[in-house]
Amino acid sequence: MPDPALLDNPVWHALDSLQKALGISEDDAALYDYLISIFAAVETPGNLETLTRLASQGRILGLLTRPDEVAASLDGWDEMAQIPVHQMIYPNPTSDEAGHYGRRLNDDDAEAMFALAKLTEPGPFGKKTGQMGSYFGVDGDAGLISMAGERFRLPGWTEVSGVCSHPEARGKGYAFKLIEDVLRGIVAQNAGAFLHVRIGSPSEKTAVELYERLGFEHHQTMVVQILKRT
Repeated sequence: MPDPALLDNPVWHALDSLQKALGISEDDAALYDYLISIFAAVETPGNLETLTRLASQGRILGLLTRPDEVAASLDGWDEMAQIPVHQMIYPNPTSDEAGHYGRRLNDDDAEAMFALAKLTEPGPFGKKTGQMGSYFGVDGDAGLISMAGERFRLPGWTEVSGVCSHPEARGKGYAFKLIEDVLRGIVAQNAGAFLHVRIGSPSEKTAVELYERLGFEHHQTMVVQILKRT
């Protein structure tokens, strides 16, 4: 298994390595382009001094940290929310030679992906979030009806994210099969998979059960701290 300690601060390790080109950084702070993701990170959780200089006034950011490392000193920031999430990992990666069930999505699908995410609210999803990794989808008569893909990519780990289906397409197994597509690609890269589920959301129980059927296990509880630069 890859180093699980990296998952204590996954956004920092992503922006400091494989996804450095998707954002801007300065010393011990980094943030994604706002069209790609609202997330930002600091190397030392809780220390926002550099991030305060880096973020423009009015910018809304999400920090993903362990509960005991949530930023308490918020000079230059307003806290909008603290959202607890389950962090789950895929401890026994397996793969097969089967082809992909879904269609591989590309830049031409960006508008449809954003519209589906806006309708279903799988979590923060920007107009260019699809650039963070591979995405797969299923089309219906009216266009894209289900998708799943990759978000944070760091050494040894890739996050499964953006899992959602149109309300009229739920209960048909699309999400399960599309996540299998995503996992197949992650395993082929010899990486471990992880994901997050919002605690207390209406879909929490259903989502956790789905991921457990796929082989995911609870790793730890994390917190998404939503901040606005004043």
